[in-house]
Amino acid sequence: EEPAAGEDGEKQDLDQMISWDKARSEWKVETVCARHQVVRYFRPQDQTHEEVERARLQAVECRDAIYEIKQRVRQGHARPVDVEELLSKVMDTRTGATRKVAQVLPKDKGLKWRQDTGIWVVSVKIRDKFVNKTVRANSKQTQDKYFARTQALRLRDGLLELGDRAIQDPSLDVAPLIEELKAKTLSLPV
Repeated sequence: EEPAAGEDGEKQDLDQMISWDKARSEWKVETVCARHQVVRYFRPQDQTHEEVERARLQAVECRDAIYEIKQRVRQGHARPVDVEELLSKVMDTRTGATRKVAQVLPKDKGLKWRQDTGIWVVSVKIRDKFVNKTVRANSKQTQDKYFARTQALRLRDGLLELGDRAIQDPSLDVAPLIEELKAKTLSLPV
């Protein structure tokens, strides 16, 4: 059942939130909610009509959940901090996890989105020196931004872990490990 739309434009927005991605053979829910770009994917297990329809219904359910969050924000019932948590509970079928490109919050230590240049900046301090690396999205498409963010997060998390290891073992030579981590992390598929 479709959410009740107060205006014709709102109903059209709901319809535009879901699309079939021919290249990936899956349904995609994409929208902006409280300045967060949200993307979720729903892949059928096979290409039978029934399975494609089942995946579409999951996408509709996801869209409806996001729509409810948007309504709460519009009515002032959800604070920005709540929105992040609410959106994190809306899952997709590709990984069983959330997929989104969101405005980077201060808690994303060591990671910053530079909208003017379209890059993610990773900056982590290891032994009183900052290790900096930029990760550029291949295009302005949401999935490319997500891919770049995922790579940047992997690198950031690896550098933070290496920093912890360096504290525990002062004799550890971190320079080659940093270079290896950069090369390995940025070449992994998402």
